[in-house]
Amino acid sequence: AAARGAEAMLAAERRVATMAAEGRLPARLVPFASLSAWEYTDGLTGMPESVRGLADTDVTLVGFMLPIDEVENVTQFLLVESLWSCCYGTPPDLHQVVRCVMSAGQT
Repeated sequence: AAARGAEAMLAAERRVATMAAEGRLPARLVPFASLSAWEYTDGLTGMPESVRGLADTDVTLVGFMLPIDEVENVTQFLLVESLWSCCYGTPPDLHQVVRCVMSAGQT
């Protein structure tokens, strides 16, 4: 099951890359590596300006969704880089997790 999940993730990444190349994404594609390619320090003092500049910006990220407290009608979740960044591998550092909260009424 884990291998099928990994294959599905790679296929999704290829589809998104194609969509990005064709200009069909609703927002700019940001690779997870660009979000986490810096050394985390308390208070996020080492966060690069390229990451700070994403605040309040619509972006497209490809990752693995970890629901926080719901299984259906999910209103918030954590996004990590891959299946291997959650329960099957090494837990991600704080700066390798994106908390996603849906707009009111959206799931």
